[in-house]
Amino acid sequence: MADTFKILLVDDEGFFRETLASYLEGEIEDDKPIFNVVSAENFESAISKMKENIFDGVILDLRFPEHKDKEAKPEAGAKLLEIMNVNPATSDAAIIILTAYATVDRAVNLTRRGAYEFIQKPVDPEYLARILRLAIERSKLQKRVDELTIDSIKTGVVDAILHNINNDLNKIVGEAEYVRDKLLVKILDGDWKDELHKYMDHIINMAMHASGSAVSKMFQKEMVRDKVDIYKILKRCVEYLKKDYHVKGITLLMPEDEDIPLIESYPETVMQALYPLIENAYEAVPANGTIRLSTNYDIQEKIVEIQISDNGPGMNQDQIKLALTGGYSTKGGCHGFGLKISSRLLEEIFGSLKINSEPGKGTTITVALPSLEDII
Repeated sequence: MADTFKILLVDDEGFFRETLASYLEGEIEDDKPIFNVVSAENFESAISKMKENIFDGVILDLRFPEHKDKEAKPEAGAKLLEIMNVNPATSDAAIIILTAYATVDRAVNLTRRGAYEFIQKPVDPEYLARILRLAIERSKLQKRVDELTIDSIKTGVVDAILHNINNDLNKIVGEAEYVRDKLLVKILDGDWKDELHKYMDHIINMAMHASGSAVSKMFQKEMVRDKVDIYKILKRCVEYLKKDYHVKGITLLMPEDEDIPLIESYPETVMQALYPLIENAYEAVPANGTIRLSTNYDIQEKIVEIQISDNGPGMNQDQIKLALTGGYSTKGGCHGFGLKISSRLLEEIFGSLKINSEPGKGTTITVALPSLEDII
């Protein structure tokens, strides 16, 4: 046992309080006392002790005076229990209720209000000690589970934020390249064009550097070539979009085969390439539309194929060419750089994408990802 548990014992019966405290403090393990008991005889005293200590456990009688030399009140314990549930000194403590006036309804009510156990007097000290220790250990375990859950939620939120930042930065790169390569050629000549061209190069480089930093933060543990689980990456992409596609009433179907073999590649790049494609499908489909994700593995070539299909408006061949070069979007309000970004990222890991689309019949994008173990 690492630590001695600090216990707050609240009871107005002096002999019972002293006898129980003595018994608990006599419990020894590994040459150390298991319990250190702090006693309080009334409401006022208990509040005072809570200002001076942090407790692991509480033994609380239901009937005791609110102040010294006052009569015991049956509601005093329940009132103190409410305070203990929110007071930092006892909010994580395991609380055991004692009373000589027990009913089943009352026991159920108090356990719902934060008590771990409800024990009727007279009390067997050995039984109480065993229940108290069990309650404390359970409470500490629950606290640790809660902390891990919060950490997990925070990590997911941070990942989502960084993911969105990186996507926005990639869009900035695409918009800047569009201005540099298409608009400047049309509207400017001479020195101004050269100066603006350099300036746009500078903006592109800064955005790409910031994008790399965001990816590094998001994938600190995955910045080396590693085994890639495509199904898990697709599931993670879908998790980021879950709230949005539920609001829009979209049906998003995951691959039926969860056992696609792992391939060797760069997890962060795979993630960054696939997410914009799924996001594009989400933005393209109408309300109550459907997106279907499917996978296939070519054993001989060691290539995973991922298909992202939607029932959106679709594109003709000219629109597909524009989309791949960063100059077309079915969504309006932007130049549409998602496909260009994904294509560029896939090229970095020897992957590819192709588009099969017809107006009015939706779009299917097929991504091919080779395992790099036999390539580089």
